Amino acid sequence: MTDLHKLMEKCQTKGELLETLQPSIRQIVLEQTLRGTTIEENIELILSMMLQAVEQHGLFIEFQMLQAKDRESTAVPTFRKVRFPHFGKPSRLCQSNTRNIAILLTLLKTIQERFSVGVKSTVRDVFYSNVELYRTQRTVSYWLKNIATNFKLNEINLLQIIPAQKGLVYSTISLQFNDRMILKPGSINLIPYMVENSKVAILGGEETKKLNVRIFEKEAIFNKFVQNLDDITTPEVIITGKGYPDNLTKLLVKKLSSSLTLQDLLIYVDADPYGINIALSYFSNCAYVDRVKYKGITIFQLLNKGGQLLSMSQKDYSMARTTLSRINKAIEPTFPIEANSYLPLKQELQRQLYLGKKGEMNAVYL
Repeated sequence: MTDLHKLMEKCQTKGELLETLQPSIRQIVLEQTLRGTTIEENIELILSMMLQAVEQHGLFIEFQMLQAKDRESTAVPTFRKVRFPHFGKPSRLCQSNTRNIAILLTLLKTIQERFSVGVKSTVRDVFYSNVELYRTQRTVSYWLKNIATNFKLNEINLLQIIPAQKGLVYSTISLQFNDRMILKPGSINLIPYMVENSKVAILGGEETKKLNVRIFEKEAIFNKFVQNLDDITTPEVIITGKGYPDNLTKLLVKKLSSSLTLQDLLIYVDADPYGINIALSYFSNCAYVDRVKYKGITIFQLLNKGGQLLSMSQKDYSMARTTLSRINKAIEPTFPIEANSYLPLKQELQRQLYLGKKGEMNAVYL
């Protein structure tokens, strides 16, 4: 090992000395390493390369990975670098890099273990396995999405980790998922686990009947509607996403609107910017927008029925303006008949902005 005095004699400038003192770095690209290999084998190779570099060669590690992007984003994909250990003075970047590398390696090891035993886990299970490290469930989802992107996978479920079930569904008819699972009528169930190519079918000789799908923002209203459901002639599927819908809830709506004979898709939300935003998220996941009907409680209905109105906060105003911009962008490329479906959302949001008031449907329906 060369001592500092000899290095100073060899280097003519401070810049040359600093460059000479830089550590040797082993760059590891997070990707599918060889064609025909399994994800488990790829992860095993990546972890082995890292271990050899650190233990046998004393090298620093720099992971290079492609940043996952939203499906709607048109931005050019960017690479993210995570280095370990940190070189230089202690800083926030040092702490962030150390935690990020710990998260990445822990998730890779978790995925490898799930493949080795042939068991699937939910994102929620993974989060609670090390709350101190992950801190939030969103962190787990973010890194899993990045890992899936770099392994060129469309869904994180291909990593043996599936989204946690959140939404509820009630049906007056039998529904079959993927030719296996059957949801019988008359009971409330968690929305079954599905992927993009899953199929949904109506059973019981009612395949040709028109279907109504009702979506409730709140579980309490969903439960009350189900309990007071009278005899009906049109098949009904009733869903609640318990607030903002998760991916499984949105996927079920997408499947119901495209796979079956949809008559109407009715959306019931609060009279506030967040309710409108929730309704809009369902619009974007429906195959036939012209059949979607906004049935959320309105400011005028609350006034007429004596419901309580609340003043909008600055956060509400910000959400309202953002959502209004999203609605206008959604209307622009659509046909006039589809644009008409968006107009009630836009009208209600403009009234909320004008009056500076909002309200909840619990004030009327409960």
